[in-house]
Amino acid sequence: MLTLSSSNVVILADHQTEAKVKPKPQWGKAGCSDWLVQVGGELTNAEFKATFFLSRHANQWTGEAHPGAPLLAFETGMDERQVDRALDAVARKGIIEKIAGKRGRGHSARYRLISNLERNFGGENDENDDA
Repeated sequence: MLTLSSSNVVILADHQTEAKVKPKPQWGKAGCSDWLVQVGGELTNAEFKATFFLSRHANQWTGEAHPGAPLLAFETGMDERQVDRALDAVARKGIIEKIAGKRGRGHSARYRLISNLERNFGGENDENDDA
C-alpha cells in the first residue's frame, strides 16, 4: 500500500487497484492544533481556554461545534457566564462565528471555527462592492 499526502488530500494506492483520492479533514486534531497556535496570540487566557475546549468538539469537516455552556464550563473550570463572555469576545475578533440557538436551556448556540485563510482573504459569502 502506497500513501501519498499533501496538505489537502490523501492518496491511497496499491498495485492491484487504481489510486483513490480521499479528502483530508481540515479540522482534525492536527488542523485544530495548528489553527489554535496561529490564533492563540490574539486571545486572553480565558478566551484561549474556552476556544481550545470548543475546538475539541468541532466537526472535522465543517469546523462546527455545538457543546452546551454547562459542558464547556465543566471542561474549562470557569462558570457558564465566563465561558459565554469569552466566546462572545472571540467571535467579535472574527476567530469563530457564533450562531445563536433558541432561547432557553437545552438549545445551545452553534459555533463555527473560521479558518485563517478565510479570516485573511474573506470567505465565500463576502459580497463584492463593485458599485
